[in-house]
Amino acid sequence: MNPASVFFLSMLFAAATNLDVAQADEPAMAHEKQVLKVQAKILRRGDFIAFGFGSVWMMSGNRLGRINPADTSTIDIPVEGAIGPYRGIAIGESAVWVPDIGSKTIYKVDPQANRVVMRTPADLSDSEGSIGVDAGSVWVVTMAGKKITSKDYNRELSRFSASTGVLEATLQLPARGAAAIFDRGSVWVTGFNKNELYRVDPVTNRIVATIAMRERPRFLASGEGSVWVVNQGDGTVQRIDGRSNELIATIETGAAGGGGDIAFGGGFTWVTSHEWPVIKIDAKNNRLVGKFNAPRDAEGMGDAIRYGAGSVWVSGTSLFRIDPSQ
Repeated sequence: MNPASVFFLSMLFAAATNLDVAQADEPAMAHEKQVLKVQAKILRRGDFIAFGFGSVWMMSGNRLGRINPADTSTIDIPVEGAIGPYRGIAIGESAVWVPDIGSKTIYKVDPQANRVVMRTPADLSDSEGSIGVDAGSVWVVTMAGKKITSKDYNRELSRFSASTGVLEATLQLPARGAAAIFDRGSVWVTGFNKNELYRVDPVTNRIVATIAMRERPRFLASGEGSVWVVNQGDGTVQRIDGRSNELIATIETGAAGGGGDIAFGGGFTWVTSHEWPVIKIDAKNNRLVGKFNAPRDAEGMGDAIRYGAGSVWVSGTSLFRIDPSQ
């Protein structure tokens, strides 16, 4: 073989090697062909779900379904007056909380009696978000009346008593809020149209930290001492240290767009989007380890996601139980 041919083949081999490395480093390309292993399919349509008190909770119409993970049997709890759509269901203060946009009411459900025990009026206007429950209170992003324009609503964080439903405090947010959770002694709120995350002190009811985020931060989860944020604008997931407020990691998922949800459990962060029903991120190294398609017999999967009883739960046209080990 002549020297020119040897050189040409060497360059071709090097190019192929570099191409393989580039593909392996690109998370959006590395996991596209994985298909979910569905453990169970429960014929119940819904959106946001929660896990607590040993059960999966999901609204279907004006009934709150309580699903037993042991045998997937369901108890239906009537929620009279509920219209929907619903913001993310919350667990806390010994109750299940259902924020209903249609009736502008937060329903408190007693998991011991399986019935609604309190109705709290709240000026809710956007179903894409969550509420925080802890420190004896319910924290929810609400409208701010006539103080702002219709193009910049949801600028108020309202604090209601978890025992009486009485409005205890309001805080004007710097930007349109979306989701709220309670973690590490603070309330965390995404500032959707200013690309910010706010940390609120429940003692003073004031913002004590403003953290710059990527584009259009929306949904929140907590785990491993961190707050995890889904940015709908570019599909990234960002991890914030719950003590220092420092940005720990930005994980590219390649799943931008509206909708979606995020949860934490089993050492992983779980994300769903309209395109990908399950995205799996390893919290030990902040790396994307899986992007999963739904199997052919599980179409309509991917509205909301939670972890509980050793499984991942995804809502949609049915409620799907997913094996998290894949």
